[in-house]
Amino acid sequence: GGRGSGYGGASFDANAVADSLCAPGADFAALLGRWRSPPSPTGGGAADRHPEGGKAITAVLSVLARRKRMGVAMAVWQWMLDVGVERNVFHFNSMISVCEKMKDWRRAVALMDQMDSEGVGKNEVTF
Repeated sequence: GGRGSGYGGASFDANAVADSLCAPGADFAALLGRWRSPPSPTGGGAADRHPEGGKAITAVLSVLARRKRMGVAMAVWQWMLDVGVERNVFHFNSMISVCEKMKDWRRAVALMDQMDSEGVGKNEVTF
């Protein structure tokens, strides 16, 4: 599960982060900011970003999917876009899982189309 995973020696509890994100007025930058993945080598600095950030955010999205918290998951998704987090197949799969649990097949199909338009390859989980 998402509890107590060690990302680079740092303690990370996806359940606790999800709890905080579900609170009214949650500060996404404070809760998720340090777990942003590093930029590509050609993208410049950001030494404060965690090398395992993509996995941490995927874990949070997975917790939100299990809890059927579509609104919060969509807010995390938008935050990722706003701050420039590179979304990968695992992020997309987590969001598609939220859609599946909420029986929102239109949004799931739209996410799969978005994967194509953003050049994100699908894997066996995506289908």
